[in-house]
Amino acid sequence: WQQWRWRERSGLELGGGRVTSVGGDQGGGRDTRMDKAGSKRSASRATSSSKSIVKKKLKALTEHAKNSRLGRELVAHVVFLVIFCVVTLVPSDDPNLEALSWSMQSVFLLEDHAQFNQNASFMGPKFVDINVVSDIWSWMKGPFMHAVYMQDWFKGNPWEVGDQNLVAGHNLIAGTVSMRQKRVQRATCTVPQEFLGANEIVDCAGDFSSKIEDKQSYGPFYTEPEWAKAYTFTSSWPSFSSGSRFYTSGAYGQEFPGANCALANRTVPCITLAGTILNDLENTGWIDYRTRAVLVEVSLYNPPLNRFV
Repeated sequence: WQQWRWRERSGLELGGGRVTSVGGDQGGGRDTRMDKAGSKRSASRATSSSKSIVKKKLKALTEHAKNSRLGRELVAHVVFLVIFCVVTLVPSDDPNLEALSWSMQSVFLLEDHAQFNQNASFMGPKFVDINVVSDIWSWMKGPFMHAVYMQDWFKGNPWEVGDQNLVAGHNLIAGTVSMRQKRVQRATCTVPQEFLGANEIVDCAGDFSSKIEDKQSYGPFYTEPEWAKAYTFTSSWPSFSSGSRFYTSGAYGQEFPGANCALANRTVPCITLAGTILNDLENTGWIDYRTRAVLVEVSLYNPPLNRFV
């Protein structure tokens, strides 16, 4: 009986050990798999949390960059407005500059220089009296050329070589003298169909607009002399305005020399070369019915006042 009890007890212990061992191994395996799954979920949650934090930081940085840019632009606009107000609203207290500006306007726009010029070929209408195209050429070849390339004093005495290339004796020509125009295309005006013969008007040029601006070459189509480029559209000419009208950049233009003029490999007075260019442009129809604006420009520097006009 004792042996049986010992065997039974040993068997139970062994069996219990096996059961315990088996049960423990199985339970441990499940716990291990559960631990791995939990670790994966924890890692996934950590990754999602990290991505969310990164997105929030990037969003914060983006908002900060936008706010910084807006702040810089606001400061720049405020500075621009202050400078603009100072330049435009604060009156100039330099009476000499005002007198110089008025004198140059009088020389170029209000005078015909008849009393200052002994050469009848320089006679022409005042700028304010221009009415037709022929008046433009007469003014350019007359009062304007004489004002830019003065060669005699108010009494008619000729200037010395050192006095030439000056305007009114003291103003240096800065750069070159330029003339440019804006043109429109053919058949660009609108004629109401109610008018009798409206369909017969096929070559009518409308008012200037960037949509109908002409940029095609025209004219005699020669390559010589050098001012033949005046008939070719050049996009580098800057924009300009006249009254309430604004003209875009690009134009048909021609530059006239300011000093050291040469024609046919020989030195000539600048007024001679400028007159030759103007005569050629007039005779070949540089200005015609499709021309909508002509701008003549000259910049002067006054050394005594250290000012540009």
